[in-house]
Amino acid sequence: MDRGRFVTDSDGYVYITCNDDGVDFVHATATHIFIRDVIGSIDVPDHANEFFRLDRTIISAADEVVASIDRDKLAKYCALRSDPEDEATEVLNDMIQDDGSPPKKKFYELKLSLLDQIGWSHLVVYEKQ
Repeated sequence: MDRGRFVTDSDGYVYITCNDDGVDFVHATATHIFIRDVIGSIDVPDHANEFFRLDRTIISAADEVVASIDRDKLAKYCALRSDPEDEATEVLNDMIQDDGSPPKKKFYELKLSLLDQIGWSHLVVYEKQ
């Protein structure tokens, strides 16, 4: 059976390479703690992290992913999803269409502006058709 290790490539992708290297063995002597300190708690105590050589590797990769998220666009997306059930979109649509009367230009332009601001210009093009 092939054995492998976690590898992070130059693009930041983490995968397992099966090259028969096996497990990275670390021998540690802990004279300042007892086994009950490690297994007796529901939470992992901070000093237990010393037993794991690559403890922060995957966590820092996740931090990079989280840091790359455009929080402004995410907030706008959550506030104005384009789902039919979305309350904000329904309210705007109701105000614009008002039982067959001509569209209220101000609200229509506001809706298009909001869609454009959150990066959904394809919906603006669709709405204008």
